[in-house]
Amino acid sequence: RDWSSDVCSSDLDAFAVCSSLTSINLPNGVTSLGDDAFAVCSSLTSITLPESLMSIGEYAFYGCGSLTRSE
Repeated sequence: RDWSSDVCSSDLDAFAVCSSLTSINLPNGVTSLGDDAFAVCSSLTSITLPESLMSIGEYAFYGCGSLTRSE
């Protein structure tokens, strides 16, 4: 799933428990991910993090046991 280039952060548990989410491509310009942002996204296997990312909240990827690749 691609994010709009207008997005710069995610709120607390913005995508938590989204079982249909399999991959994430965060665009350059995203600066932070909130606590539990992608927690318990059980089907999430890969994520691309931009160089602009400065902070990742607590438990942002907690319970993402299928996550095997990040860039």
